[in-house]
Amino acid sequence: MRYIRFVWLNLLLVVSAIIISGCSLQKPAKSTTKIQAVATTNFYGELEQAVLKDHGQVYSIIDSANVDPHEYDLTIKPTQKIKDSDLVLSNGVGYDTWVTKVTSKRHITVGEDIAHISPGANEHLWYRPDLMKKVTLKLAAEFSQIQPQHRAAFYANAKAYNQQLSQLTDLLATIKRHNQGGKVAVSEPVFDYALATMGYKVINQHFAQAIEEGTDPSYDDIAQLQADIRHHRIAFFVENTQSDAPVINQLVKLCHQYHVPVVQVTETVPAGKNYLSWMKDEFMQVRNIQKGID
Repeated sequence: MRYIRFVWLNLLLVVSAIIISGCSLQKPAKSTTKIQAVATTNFYGELEQAVLKDHGQVYSIIDSANVDPHEYDLTIKPTQKIKDSDLVLSNGVGYDTWVTKVTSKRHITVGEDIAHISPGANEHLWYRPDLMKKVTLKLAAEFSQIQPQHRAAFYANAKAYNQQLSQLTDLLATIKRHNQGGKVAVSEPVFDYALATMGYKVINQHFAQAIEEGTDPSYDDIAQLQADIRHHRIAFFVENTQSDAPVINQLVKLCHQYHVPVVQVTETVPAGKNYLSWMKDEFMQVRNIQKGID
């Protein structure tokens, strides 16, 4: 009898364990998996991380000022990162088309999906801080679909980052208030969105587009720009310091010779800076020119 009782007791324990185990399996486990996000450039990656905080990890494909996004081609590591990602954020409008070579679960383009502009438009969208605010809110919405339980945190993070971006939009508004309808010239259309927000008019768009496309500007365009510099018809000249066109170096020297201010800008984040400090430093160059500080 003792043996039979022992067998039945063990059998009951085994059955109980199976039932408890089955109940545990039926309970939905709380996910602790972090969202995996990818950005084509580090300044877009900064926006993703600002919204995700501790709820995600971000991989920026281009994370160096020495890499030209126009000439970049995907390698093995970023290709796999895109495949494994929950969301990819790119600039769009022809700037980083190489990212579309790999299929991803979710892909947002700043140009087409948020700004609603088509390929062929000015691709330097990050020079619109007002648009970057819309990007963070779009990211909050997308991340909330992936992890609804963190929706409040995503929107709170986006709001906090947008408050920082307000420093840039406020600075642009201040510059516009102190602009007396000034005209400017540019090496290429990198800074044009910011200039338009500041209220400045670019007078050498044909020249700038030639440099942007990697072709030689016409003799007439160069001669006109040289005359505009010599006769102080422009408030300042905007130089993309990442350009290697000899004609730009010559024009910058001419500006220095005739005491025409030069605003130096870049297409990618300089080493040691983030998006906010990068934009602020470049915008302040214009504000200082307005103040007579050069």
